[in-house]
Amino acid sequence: MNRTLQLLTTCLAGLLLVCTQAAAWATDPPELRIEGEARYDLVPHLLHAEDPSGTWWPYDDEERLRTDLPGLLFSPLSGPGSTPRLGFSDEVQWFHIRLRHVGASPVRRWLVVGNPHLDHIDLLLGSQGRLRAHDRGGDLLPFDHRAIPHRQHVFPIDLLPDRPVDLYLRVRSDSSLEIPLDLWRPESLI
Repeated sequence: MNRTLQLLTTCLAGLLLVCTQAAAWATDPPELRIEGEARYDLVPHLLHAEDPSGTWWPYDDEERLRTDLPGLLFSPLSGPGSTPRLGFSDEVQWFHIRLRHVGASPVRRWLVVGNPHLDHIDLLLGSQGRLRAHDRGGDLLPFDHRAIPHRQHVFPIDLLPDRPVDLYLRVRSDSSLEIPLDLWRPESLI
């Protein structure tokens, strides 16, 4: 009996730790400091969630960051440094990361979604609790509608000094959901 109680207590403590950490991730994602590197691999820093209904959105109708996350729980991707390979799924996939530029002047970076076969991509950028930019991509969007004409999906991101930016990426596709994400200096990508 004593061994069973000890095992149960350990399991409950572990579950409590996981739930507490998950709640913290839902409200305060990891922050990646952007300095002068040519390229940043975002994957090791990403949080991920699946949206079975396809209706969740991080901002409300007035473009304010939602503080409630009903039915959607962001958690870290497993396997640091590996590309998310989620297989085939009918569910909408969400990715979240917070970027902070630590330089003295504004910079432009390009977010590269390295799978050209993804059907629908929404990039949402928020700062100080407000939606600042919403861009769309995907292979079903005509090529001449892309923000940056490139074989991959490339989105411009402007970063101000010491102002965190919440990046949300929404992906829905009939193809395999392999989603490499990198942040590049524009002159280093081309």
